[in-house]
Formats: sequence, C-alpha cells, structure tokens
Amino acid sequence: MLESLLTPGALEPNVSEIKRQTGLNHATVQSSLDFFKESGAVKGFSPDLDLEKFGFNLEVLTVFQADMSNKRIADKFFDSVKSDPHFIYASGVAGATNWNVLSRQLFRDVDAYLADIQGYYNRMPELYELIQDKAVFYARKPLYKKELYSRTAINLLKKEKNHLNK
Repeated sequence: MLESLLTPGALEPNVSEIKRQTGLNHATVQSSLDFFKESGAVKGFSPDLDLEKFGFNLEVLTVFQADMSNKRIADKFFDSVKSDPHFIYASGVAGATNWNVLSRQLFRDVDAYLADIQGYYNRMPELYELIQDKAVFYARKPLYKKELYSRTAINLLKKEKNHLNK
C-alpha cells in the first residue's frame, strides 16, 4: 500500500482546503494546480513518512574523493548506486577540498550500513582504486531542523516575494 502512495495521482491536494486557506475561488485553485503540474513546476504529491516508525534510524552522509579518470570503474559503481535502494541521492560536489562526490543513504542501523558497504567492496574490489578518500557522517538525534525540500523552497520563495514587495 505504501508504494501505491508514490504513484502519480494517488495523492491529490484538497482543493476545498486550499480554497479555505487562500480565499481563492475553486476554479482559480484548480487551474493553478493544473498549471503547476502541467508546467512541471510541481512533479507530484507524496507522503511524508515518519522513517523511525518504519525502523529506519540512520541517515548516512558520505563525501568522498573518487578517481573519475577510470571511467569503467566509475560507471560500474554509479550504475550500482542507481539500483541500490539505500541511496537517497549521490551527486557531484565542488568545494575547497578534494571531495568530488556526496551521497546520502538510509539504513536501519550502523551494522546494516557497514554490512552494505562491505558488500560493495566484496562485489567490486576495484572500489579501492576508485575511492581515494572518504568521510562518513551518521546523522542522529537530536535533529535541530528537518524540513522537506519543497517546504524549504516554498519558504524561500515567500521570503523573496516579501523582500521584493518592500
């Protein structure tokens, strides 16, 4: 059932509630929602799960320096990342250090994470060539702030609008 909540159209906004909150008429709310969806500005509506209630208590953030000169090894690794359900994302990163990849993963606990990483190295011994250096961080309680990306973007847009209207 949870997976079905991720299918397009499974969760739709409550037009009457939006109308009540904004004071806009039903047609305006509906046409605005249609515009946002059709333009791609809003990609969909999804559930906000309490991950701990499902036993996912560990978020792992890793920065590493990958030797991207060996494209075959890099491609093999990133192809495996794409199919690994633990990865929330993996992306290139630039900054004042040699780190060039950032990843964010979800696990039940540290033991599950360590077993998963060991499995990668067992399946792909060439990872020792690819990953030159890394730093691993375990996000844990207390969380001082955790916000959905969409909520953060909406808050920033509101702040910019208020700033422009002054």
